[in-house]
Amino acid sequence: MNTAELALIESAARGDVLDCLKLPPPDTDDGWYHIRATVLSDLLEGRYGAHLHSRGVQLTHARIVGEDPLLLESLRLPVGLKLKKCLLDCAIFAHNAWIPWLKVIDCQLPQLLADRIRVDGPVYLRGLSTTANSDSGSVRLLGAKIGGNLELDSSR
Repeated sequence: MNTAELALIESAARGDVLDCLKLPPPDTDDGWYHIRATVLSDLLEGRYGAHLHSRGVQLTHARIVGEDPLLLESLRLPVGLKLKKCLLDCAIFAHNAWIPWLKVIDCQLPQLLADRIRVDGPVYLRGLSTTANSDSGSVRLLGAKIGGNLELDSSR
């Protein structure tokens, strides 16, 4: 695991926001702090043995990388997820997932597909920019049950 991934696991246990700009400079060609999508989904599933704080997994200024999507399908997540000012190389698939809250703010990603997702609180997709040109759409929430606000301010 790289420095940013280890820091994410530690911050999720403490309930802190991991702002990658506060880490030592990344050892990447593109200047981004890379977090593998598989590491993020495994963390949310509790596979690293770390207790996740009730404030959720919160990540800022990172690049989520991987050939496969960020898979949250059919998972019942114990905590919410907040991504802010992140670049995702992969789509987010969250069909049939159950999550306390979801915030994807000022991020760029190919797609967010979450049919029949159940979110107890809000879904904030503010400033979201999608890059997919697909028949299934860029953001799809068919049959979603959202217990709080759905906010799409400045999304495109």
